Amino acid sequence: MQNKTKIKIFVGIIGAIIVAILANYILSEVIALNGNKIDRVYIRDVLVKAEVVSTETRIEKGLGGRANLPDGRGCCLQCRKMICRIFG
Repeated sequence: MQNKTKIKIFVGIIGAIIVAILANYILSEVIALNGNKIDRVYIRDVLVKAEVVSTETRIEKGLGGRANLPDGRGCCLQCRKMICRIFG
């Protein structure tokens, strides 16, 4: 292979890596790994990046099954009906 071809391949690979890193960063600010939309919520002037959950299955799961939750992250549960349950 000629040097020009090797350089083009190298530049293409580096470009693809940069695009993948940027896409990962951008998508991590919009969509969580489990597919929930991420919204920015301010609570007393503190920014919280909260996953918005609206399906019944995901609401029931909530934040369960996670090893941890990063600082500044949370979960908003969108309920269509207000349901009050008393646990005793």
